[in-house]
Amino acid sequence: MRTHRWLKALACGLCLGAAVDNACAQAPWGGGEWVNADGSPAAAPPGAQTAGGAPAYQPVYSQTDPNAMYPPQTPGGFSPWPAVSPYGMGNYATDSHYNHGGTWFRQVLNKRRDYYFSIDALSIIGGAPGTARIGAGTQSLDPNTRGLDGYPVPTYGVGAVGGGTGGNNQQGGATTEPTSRVFIDRGVIPFPFMQQTSDVTPVAIIDSSLFPLRNFNLFGDFRTAGAQLNWGFFDESGFGVKATGWWGLEEDQTFQRGRDVINGIPLTQDIIVNQAGRMLFTKNGAVAWDTGIPTSVLGSTTDPGNDGGVVGAQKYDVMYRMNVTSEFGGGDLQMYLSDLLTDQYAVRVRPVYSAKYMYLGESFQFRGVDSGMSYGFDGDDGGTTGGGGGTQTGSTFRPDTALTINSDLFESRFNAYTYTHLAGPTAGLRFDLGHSQNFNIWGQANFGLMANYEQIRISGFNAGENVLTQFILGNNMLTGDSSFYDRASHAHVSPLFEGSINAESKILGEIPVIKEVPLLAAAKFKVGFTQTVVGNVARPWNSVKWYGFPKEPKVSIDYQTWFLQRFNFGLEWNY
Repeated sequence: MRTHRWLKALACGLCLGAAVDNACAQAPWGGGEWVNADGSPAAAPPGAQTAGGAPAYQPVYSQTDPNAMYPPQTPGGFSPWPAVSPYGMGNYATDSHYNHGGTWFRQVLNKRRDYYFSIDALSIIGGAPGTARIGAGTQSLDPNTRGLDGYPVPTYGVGAVGGGTGGNNQQGGATTEPTSRVFIDRGVIPFPFMQQTSDVTPVAIIDSSLFPLRNFNLFGDFRTAGAQLNWGFFDESGFGVKATGWWGLEEDQTFQRGRDVINGIPLTQDIIVNQAGRMLFTKNGAVAWDTGIPTSVLGSTTDPGNDGGVVGAQKYDVMYRMNVTSEFGGGDLQMYLSDLLTDQYAVRVRPVYSAKYMYLGESFQFRGVDSGMSYGFDGDDGGTTGGGGGTQTGSTFRPDTALTINSDLFESRFNAYTYTHLAGPTAGLRFDLGHSQNFNIWGQANFGLMANYEQIRISGFNAGENVLTQFILGNNMLTGDSSFYDRASHAHVSPLFEGSINAESKILGEIPVIKEVPLLAAAKFKVGFTQTVVGNVARPWNSVKWYGFPKEPKVSIDYQTWFLQRFNFGLEWNY
């Protein structure tokens, strides 16, 4: 602030006048003795001459060390200027001058450090698994011949676009069906195969809606609860330190069709046969496995020169179950520097640097149970069929012919886990709206490059398609050890952005009943939102090569962008 010179001189004079003793306006008395009012002898007052004329105090312009001018036993804190100044309280942190708009200002900040501690409840939303397929991708087509044959146009027996027979693409033998086919994308969806007693070779169930190949869009965002702790301080210049730690509970989602235990009794093939397969359901789902079987083994429906794709999928007509989990946590140590703006009354802006750590653990588990049987079923028009058409009202999608046992009832298991550790520096800005101690809004934005160390594990057994491998290759995966295990670890860099906004208020001190509790009345109520986006993150559903028996699944990472949202609300205490 600006201070007039005459006012400063007047204030100094008043301070000096209030600090001195009585003064004598004439020459000191030079003889005699000092007595009290009753005539008794008295000691000479300070500053008076003795009978010999020697002064009782040191000369005014002595060369003595200024510290020696103070009486003995004086506390060490009472030091000469500038440690103790007559112009202030002696606890200055900074005394600076700056020019703003052509006018010089002086800013004096007293030493002050405000500590705070807060505890928050969290509502956390983590990114969904996405749209990856549960199983291998589509089967590649030959770029020259366009084989495989492509997807047949279903006509439901009317509105034919061409003539011919469906051949071995129809379960239960050849039926008259148009042969017109279309190529919707670069590949052909793998279909389950069945081998009934009357079939010479396995028959493809070409209607993908009968044994659906599912995607991870079955699952939504991960939503869970958590807790967060904050501690830190700010000093008079805006410099501060903040330590934060938070954790979210593990969240899981499950999709299941069918069951392998009914009323506490595990299903067996004897029970299934006894009940005419009523508990079997084609709509449970199927998984495509890249078995590496040459497509030429399927005869006229394929191009013999195209031997690079998946040709089948394994049905799971007893039970199809998928479970995904996600767990996250982290913390950081942040350092706030002094204000960038000299005018801090409307908006304060401060640089912030931090060391951040985050953890992301995700997994998915698949369990499928297949009856080991082939059969005709009520699937498209209320009659016995294996595919080739759409569905009509009244379809049961359950067996309605004799059951052919191809193998024992079996289950497939597939587990994948990823553990991601992110650590590194970030930099950004924090802004505060106003300086009110009763209500405050502040936000922050940080960017960083994080060191990303990830571990991926996959394991399971009976991962494969068992009709073609058994009846075409003569290799039954159920007769040997079909378990598998693979793992990998990588280190790389992931970009990170994090933005947050918070509001704090002393509203609790105004609420009846609550304000009677000192601990709560002294606290600030705070709410906030934080958005975190991280690139190049390995997620288990995108980190798998779905190889099937006789091959084994392998780790193969396709990095994704992952986001996390945190809503926080809690209490903060200043001290």
